[in-house]
Amino acid sequence: MKILHLATADIEGGAARAAYRLHQGLRHLGVNSQMLVRGKSSVDSKVMVERNMLTKVSPILSTLPLKRYPGSEPILFSSQWFPDTLASRVAEIKPDVVNLQWIRNGFLQIETLAKLKIPLVWTLHDMWAFTGGCHYATNCNKYQHHCGACPSLKSDRQQDLSRRIWQRKAKAWREIDLTVVSPSKWLAECAKKSSLFKDRKIEVIPHGLDLTSYQAINQQQARQILHLPADKQLILFGSSTGAGGEYRKGFHLLKPALLNLIQSGWQEQIELVVFGGSKTNKLDIPLKTHHLGQFKDDISLALVYAA
Repeated sequence: MKILHLATADIEGGAARAAYRLHQGLRHLGVNSQMLVRGKSSVDSKVMVERNMLTKVSPILSTLPLKRYPGSEPILFSSQWFPDTLASRVAEIKPDVVNLQWIRNGFLQIETLAKLKIPLVWTLHDMWAFTGGCHYATNCNKYQHHCGACPSLKSDRQQDLSRRIWQRKAKAWREIDLTVVSPSKWLAECAKKSSLFKDRKIEVIPHGLDLTSYQAINQQQARQILHLPADKQLILFGSSTGAGGEYRKGFHLLKPALLNLIQSGWQEQIELVVFGGSKTNKLDIPLKTHHLGQFKDDISLALVYAA
């Protein structure tokens, strides 16, 4: 079987890394697996780059509809309106199955899925596939019926951008041959409750890991390699962007917990280790912090977890 994974990137970001691990795992099993991405950071010859000019300008132009909502929350919200040439590229590759991964940020237009004309498997990395544009619905459950008056957009109009995106999805995806795969039971339950996926086949398949990379490593050796103290209690925090990272990452919960530990006299025993964000970003907390920056390979990540 010839499988093609469509993804915005191959190893840049958590969703991309999960997709690439799946691609590697399939290759290891002898399956003919390829990836088609906009941004390639690996040296894998089976990862192809979509170099069309539309693909290059789409990240900027795809955000234009949000300009009408200047008060919207600073979260990921993808309208996926900008055209692409992926259908013709996929037709050239001639896969038996297309595995959709994280395809936002203007990479793939909503209407393109109906043009592929082959079985699709959609691996969910967030909620966007069944919402009106947001990647996480937080406390909103409008995606279970139909979107509109979107709280993420701070909109009070029913026929707003979220409703139009929801309508586009409902129309474009009506006839596609689609199986949905969720890495968690929680996300699968959300998909089952959604108006767009309630009648779709939904499977729960956790993300796989290469156990030759993710295995036990001596803690003291790992700390020595990373120049971390051997005699401290280290608290690890994964930050996506910025000093505190995305709200969902939970730094707003970690910070008061750390302050409580400091007030209880633990300041000399504990230190914070942050990875995933920029080394230059400083956290507003009176605790020694080690900024490790970003990692793009599994061996380095395994070393951090071991430390």
